[in-house]
Amino acid sequence: MNASSRTLADSPSNKKPASGGGSRSIRVAVSIAALSVALALLSNNYDLSKVGQDFDALTLPVVAIVSVALLSNTLVAVIRFKIIANDMGDAMSWRRAMATVSAGSLAGALFFQLAGQLIARSAIMRRSGVPFANVVVITLYERAVAAALSALLAVGGAYLVFGRIYIDPDTGGADLVRLLFGLIAATIVGAIVGYGRSAMKAVVPLLSGHFTTSLLRVSAVSLFVQVPMMIAYVAIAHTLAPNVALLDLAAAASVVMFAASIPISLAGWGIREMSAVAALGMIGVSNHAAFTTAIIVGFGSLFSMAIVAAISLPILKQETVEGAGSTSASTIDFTKALSWTLPLAAATFVLFQVYLPVGSGLLNINLADPIALIAAALFVVTAREAGARSLWRIPGLNVAVAMITAVLTLSLLIGVESFGYTTWAWVNRYLGWFVLLAYGATGALIVAKGGEEGRRAVLLTYIGATIAVSAVDIGTLLLKLFEVDLTKKQNLEAFSQNHNFFAFQLLMATSAIFVVVRDKRLRVALMSIALVAFWFAGSRSGWIALLSITGVAIYMNAIRFREVAFALLIASVTACVPFLAQVATPSRTATISQASSSNRAITSSHAATSNQANMNGNSVPIRPEIVPSVVSTRERTFSMVEGWKLFETAPVFGAGLGAFRHLGFQGSSPGIPLLIHSTALWLLAELGIVGFVVFAIAFVRIFLVETKTYTEEASAVAVLCMVAFAVMSGPADMLYQRTFWLLMGAALAYSGEPAVETPKLRVKTAASATA
Repeated sequence: MNASSRTLADSPSNKKPASGGGSRSIRVAVSIAALSVALALLSNNYDLSKVGQDFDALTLPVVAIVSVALLSNTLVAVIRFKIIANDMGDAMSWRRAMATVSAGSLAGALFFQLAGQLIARSAIMRRSGVPFANVVVITLYERAVAAALSALLAVGGAYLVFGRIYIDPDTGGADLVRLLFGLIAATIVGAIVGYGRSAMKAVVPLLSGHFTTSLLRVSAVSLFVQVPMMIAYVAIAHTLAPNVALLDLAAAASVVMFAASIPISLAGWGIREMSAVAALGMIGVSNHAAFTTAIIVGFGSLFSMAIVAAISLPILKQETVEGAGSTSASTIDFTKALSWTLPLAAATFVLFQVYLPVGSGLLNINLADPIALIAAALFVVTAREAGARSLWRIPGLNVAVAMITAVLTLSLLIGVESFGYTTWAWVNRYLGWFVLLAYGATGALIVAKGGEEGRRAVLLTYIGATIAVSAVDIGTLLLKLFEVDLTKKQNLEAFSQNHNFFAFQLLMATSAIFVVVRDKRLRVALMSIALVAFWFAGSRSGWIALLSITGVAIYMNAIRFREVAFALLIASVTACVPFLAQVATPSRTATISQASSSNRAITSSHAATSNQANMNGNSVPIRPEIVPSVVSTRERTFSMVEGWKLFETAPVFGAGLGAFRHLGFQGSSPGIPLLIHSTALWLLAELGIVGFVVFAIAFVRIFLVETKTYTEEASAVAVLCMVAFAVMSGPADMLYQRTFWLLMGAALAYSGEPAVETPKLRVKTAASATA
């Protein structure tokens, strides 16, 4: 099998990804890398002393124009924030608005962009009685409108600069189109299956004339936020390149502004400079002049925010005392609204693992990560405010989490002592653990606020989204019949970047389908689509895990054998249709024959290209890769043998977090290191017997408790998800799969309401009682 144990920031790909994750370390690395590329480009083509000459070329009037423009940008941003806060029912003074915006922007530049902004803003606004949820809504509203407007300006600017906007299918364009279709399908189907009617009832009353007026007003002000920044870019660039037309400079500036606003770097540094060199260079501005322009704008923006903060923050303390005791006047319970919106959004977007281009590499991220982090913060805040003791249905769950965190911390320290600091250990494994906890808290949030209805909504939403992306990927198979191969891969992966990870996502969805989908015909239809996707995913461990959870579900009477057999029949017929159609096409026979011969000729080069199109440009066959290659099997065996050897070196406390990665073994895919292909063996090797026992005790205890109450929907979902996790974790590392933690968080959360039993189990119990 070609399973991988890569986690939050490292998924298999034929490209070389940079480490992912949402940590500040990654953003700093992205900024440094991008700045380095820009500086390298300058040093290879120009004398760096010309940057100093560009600074000297700026006259006093130009400096004054840029200073006023950047300060105006900050003040108009304050106006926008104040308007949104007033529309939300959280009126505030100008000084407080200035302090909130400036402190939030500075904190975002020093910490995670969005997280730092929220922390600083909430610290200031809570003094006037504004709840954390309101701060989140205001900030997201503000950023959403700004991002949409900036994107529109960037598209127009790109068209003027580059002459046209063209999506090249050979350089990622096909993946982009497929991603957009997947996002739209997952959102629509997830909403229909999970929360469609409830959402309409809740949202339609909000779409009033007042909201429309507010949206138009905020959009107009956001445009005026962009204009001063654009003036600053144009003023500097025009001084350094006077022969370039002002309209071209404004168009290029819009592209640079949008690129700098994408939250993949530290306050835009590096990305701003690279995009300036690219966009301004296209219209005749020299690279050193473009670089100088970006540097001045970057420092000037921070300096403007610092001035506003220095003016407003010292006076804020006196105002806080005078206004103490004030509360939010909002008529909308934003805490409850976010408690529903964020988990449902996470259940939709958790399926999308994407690569963003940064410098010479790719940054691997999950679209739901920022949503989960915000939801986790809201969960902690609401839990503290409510003073609730019963957060989970399993007693002592928080203690188990604390113990696991402790052994991970100990393992991290052992690793630092043994072989030094590594980004993999700190970011991917250690900080990645807290990201997983955030997903668990996200699933629990909707249950804590929405009760059993919320639990069903998040599970059904995940089901709908998973089936939707499965259908989209199955659709790519049908396109191969028309010589259109979008994925260039034989096994379906959807948007998980790995066919085993996709199979695991399907297992989580199938576990929920067995339990929470009550309509028989809908249940069979959803299972049929899932089974077709399972087949074409080509994951052997996924098939074994599917058999396991199906047997357990039948044993628990969560699903009837007849329904499974009917769904299997439909899936079998459906899966045969594209293959038979391909065989029946004469022009495709040679391609299939060649691909089959290639599969039998197992070589090291086959390992690197087994999942890609044939070298002659033809599409891969419409069938999964059933038999694993020799190289894949050897790689898996080698990782386990070496993992066991590592365990033997330090059996009690382990060799330290990141120890196996530090050994430097390389996988069959170029540039991607080899990891241990087993969760249990990884725990033993790097955390030792102590760490393994801590994890195992927590897992077994939860499983045993849930099996005692498997007649309840929540317990049945938890049992099936844990069975799937246990089976697939044998030949692969599935510990850091977000979907498992999201669904387990929802299943284990305490709703404060009577437990809901599955209709089938309830009927069976009643019949037994009657007899």
